[in-house]
Amino acid sequence: MVYVDEGKTSTQSWTIFYDQAAWWDAPPVRHGEGTNFSFADGHAEYWKWQDKRTAKFANGASEYGALPDNPDIQRVQRAAWGKLGYEP
Repeated sequence: MVYVDEGKTSTQSWTIFYDQAAWWDAPPVRHGEGTNFSFADGHAEYWKWQDKRTAKFANGASEYGALPDNPDIQRVQRAAWGKLGYEP
C-alpha cells in the first residue's frame, strides 16, 4: 500500500501500528464506512470496513483504538507492513 484516502481523519499523515492490534489514527470512513487504497503495482481498491468496531471508533463513538481480532486492522497492517508484527 502506498496511498490511503484519509480525508479529514487526522491533521498529519495517517498511519497504523505494526506491533499491536490497534489503530494509531482513526481509520478513514468518508466513503460509506470504508476508504480507498492504492498499491505499488498500480492498482487501487475500495475497502469497506467489515468490523462494526472500526466504524464506531472512526466516527468518535469509541475513544480506544485497541481492537483485538479486528480483521480490518490486520488487513491494513498487512498492506502497510507486509505482515503482522504480533501474534493475533
